[in-house]
Amino acid sequence: MGRQDRADHGSQLPRRPVPVHHLAYAVESIDRHLAALREAGEDPTIAFDGAIADRARFAYLDGLAHGPVVELIERAGQGG
Repeated sequence: MGRQDRADHGSQLPRRPVPVHHLAYAVESIDRHLAALREAGEDPTIAFDGAIADRARFAYLDGLAHGPVVELIERAGQGG
């Protein structure tokens, strides 16, 4: 990749802003984080959740006041 190619990288970006789909946060415990959100008056809905080979757990939350979907990621052995 030449110098000119690197300089033109910005021309490949969309002309209009692309909305954020979701924000991801690493948390020690998904369950405790959900409880804290509920105590703060939020009403999160788990839209999708799962685990990756017993190494990590994740949950996509919808219904939070600020807008985009939030993904919580918990590494194995941290939650509870």
